[in-house]
Amino acid sequence: MFRKDGDVRLEGTRSRSIWLLLWPLLILNTFPVVVDFFEIKIISSLDTSSLAALYTANTFVYLFTCVTGAFWLASTAIISRSFGAGDLKETVSSTRSLFSTSFFSSILLCGMFLFFVPYFASLLLPASDKLSQHYFITYMQRASLGLPALFIMNVLMGALVAINNTKLPMLISCFQVSMQLVISYYFIPSKNYVIINDFIVNGLELGIGGAGYAKSISQWIAMFILLWQVSVKYFPLIWKLAIPRLEEVYKIYRIAVPAMLTSLVNISMYLVFNKILTFSSNATDVLAASRAGIAIESFTTIPICALSTVSSVLVGQSLGNNKKAEASAVGWKCAHYAGMVTGMISICILLYPEYILKHLLTENPGIIPLAVEYLQYICITIPIYAYGTILLAGIQGAGDTKIPLWITIIDMWCLRIPLAWYLVVWSGWGFKGAWAIMSATQGLFGILGMFAFKYLNWSKYKI
Repeated sequence: MFRKDGDVRLEGTRSRSIWLLLWPLLILNTFPVVVDFFEIKIISSLDTSSLAALYTANTFVYLFTCVTGAFWLASTAIISRSFGAGDLKETVSSTRSLFSTSFFSSILLCGMFLFFVPYFASLLLPASDKLSQHYFITYMQRASLGLPALFIMNVLMGALVAINNTKLPMLISCFQVSMQLVISYYFIPSKNYVIINDFIVNGLELGIGGAGYAKSISQWIAMFILLWQVSVKYFPLIWKLAIPRLEEVYKIYRIAVPAMLTSLVNISMYLVFNKILTFSSNATDVLAASRAGIAIESFTTIPICALSTVSSVLVGQSLGNNKKAEASAVGWKCAHYAGMVTGMISICILLYPEYILKHLLTENPGIIPLAVEYLQYICITIPIYAYGTILLAGIQGAGDTKIPLWITIIDMWCLRIPLAWYLVVWSGWGFKGAWAIMSATQGLFGILGMFAFKYLNWSKYKI
């Protein structure tokens, strides 16, 4: 069932175990970011209404990612515990339950979303711009068709990571986004579209609908390849759907639902925070600078996301093997690595922010000074935030997603939003006040995460 060639069991020091899991995850998180730069070039050839529709649709694409990511988290937390305990029968049984539950859940969610897409279009896009609404509906209807495949891929990848295989998820993810890019080059643009120099593509002129098709088609192909590999090498007959038992569904959703709510809290907070920024002077430039700053800041999220997954897996496995001290130690080890790496990246950004912005994003003289100021505020507390994020991921690996949810609600909604509103609207600090509060609450999030992990009662965690 499980191969014995080093893909599954990790031996050696704690650091070696971390890095064996980490390097494929770093590539997995980096590759889509790089591919996005190329896809932006294609999308920029579309008309203004298409870009407006795509900008709005990206919020829902991110929501899809968060919801399916919650199933990845549930898969990793449940399977790492049984695998760490050496119960391979339970590992296979849990994976099959996760597979069936994710498939049926995705069909339900896909149907609901397709029904409400026209309402979202009229609610979120200008009533006068019927073309943008049409493009939004066109894109989301086609992109939504890939939801079942995305659900299944996340569950299977979470299961593989839980048994210490991060290479196959990396390869499948890189394959999927590369295929999406290739399909986009042929589906989206018009004929005689120049990619680089004399390299010309005769596109099918599907426009934004082609972008939706590219996403869903690439997801389905990648899912079938992943399912074939997993069923042959790790979990035989996993593809046989069965109605999961209620207790299995409860166990999965007990972990997945709070993780989904945490993502929704984050998404809604950023929407409200951006609305608050519109009350500052030169709001358009401030929002543009925020987006530019976030793009540069995202370089620090690559190691944070990768180490969060490693922390979740190794903590879950340690608890499954009844090694509570090891669970605590490995969580702190991952956090130390995250703090060190993000600290070095933050120092580089703080030393050369203008140079980085000009060479990677924009030379707009109205945006660069504001984006530099944004980065100066935010980068100061990123290493502390990294510590808390990694340690809260460890708590999620233990099967507790409620603590991260409550810390997120307190930090984001009870503190960041009210204080930002006060400083921007009432005190006269403007956007600088909002960014200062964002940095301060980011640091507080890290401190709360460290406090929660340090004083965690490990004995109460059972999946």
